[in-house]
Amino acid sequence: AAHGIPCACIDVDMNYLWSKVGSSLLPTPRNMWDSLMSWLALPRVVVAALFPGRGALDIVGCVLLHLLSLTFRMWLAFALAGLCANLVLTAMLEAMSSASVEGAEKVGAVTEAESEGVQAMLVFLI
Repeated sequence: AAHGIPCACIDVDMNYLWSKVGSSLLPTPRNMWDSLMSWLALPRVVVAALFPGRGALDIVGCVLLHLLSLTFRMWLAFALAGLCANLVLTAMLEAMSSASVEGAEKVGAVTEAESEGVQAMLVFLI
C-alpha cells in the first residue's frame, strides 16, 4: 500500500473472464429468474421513458421537438449524406471481396457461377 492507500488488483485473466461469461449464460434457476424479471420490467421502463415523472427530463419529447425543429434542407442533407456513405462503404466492401473471389476463381476453388454468391457472403463476413 503506497502512501497508506490500499491497492486492489483488478486484472482479469482470460480463463476467469470466459468462465464468468459462461456461468452467466447458463440457464440456471437464478439466471432464468433474472431474465424473467428483466422481461417483466420492460413495459414499466418503456412507460417511464414515455411518461416521465415530475422533475424528470422528458427525453422522448425533447428528441421529438428537436427533430421537428430541423428544416427540410437539413433532412435532405441527412438523407444525401446517408446515401453517399452507403455508396462509399458498398464500393469499399465490393472492392475488398472481389479480389478474394477472383483469386478463388483462378485457383478453381469457386466456379464462375458461384462467384457472385461467394462475394456476397464475403461482404457479409467483412
